[in-house]
Amino acid sequence: KCQLQLILPGVSVFLDVDDLTNISDLELYIEQSQAILTFLSKGYFLSPSCIREVKAMVDLRKPMIIVHEAEKTKGGASLSELRAECSSKYRDAFFSEGKQLITWHRISEFNRYSLKLIAQQLLCCCPTFIKKPLAENDLFFGNEDSMEYLAFKSKQLVYVSENNLGALDAIAGIVDRFNDHLWIIDKLPGRVQISSRKLSLYDQVIQRFKANASNSNSCGRKPIQKWQNAKKQFRLVRQKS
Repeated sequence: KCQLQLILPGVSVFLDVDDLTNISDLELYIEQSQAILTFLSKGYFLSPSCIREVKAMVDLRKPMIIVHEAEKTKGGASLSELRAECSSKYRDAFFSEGKQLITWHRISEFNRYSLKLIAQQLLCCCPTFIKKPLAENDLFFGNEDSMEYLAFKSKQLVYVSENNLGALDAIAGIVDRFNDHLWIIDKLPGRVQISSRKLSLYDQVIQRFKANASNSNSCGRKPIQKWQNAKKQFRLVRQKS
């Protein structure tokens, strides 16, 4: 509540543990709210009061901002556990395909990103932005670094391990911005030369770049770059033994 009020001055936030004086008024407060932020933690869908809240949100068709507590030491649960706890009657409202759930991160910089996503969804529920939704890049903190001003002073060697799940996706996500400053290898420097059989890693990166560009097109956004030109963005270094 305090964090939202700090980043969105003037926003009116109702927090049940602070502001709900009579539990019988729960549905009334939901009806009077523009949007509802639901914080999913272990046991949420097993609480009678929370089920009342869920029923009111669904019946009144209120816009929902769903935040997921994933850290089990903080009372969190996996999405599969939460889905299992949720009644089939309300499951689609929370877990349907395409529904954006915001993971609540606690590490400072990642927490700012969670807050930014919450603020974006909250503003998109307001009349001013309903017809013209905000994009993720439309919001930023005052002291936030912009990709526009980031650059490498020299070419950087990037080691992409086949055993590191997600590494290919990560490098494909930044390749357009730093295309002239990255060298991609799948062997650590000083190791044996990369064989032609290993060049399949190169093709995997290209495929991810192609998929990212296609997804950008399908969302109506300007693609990062025509994927046909992606090969020009990569330099696969053959390390000498």
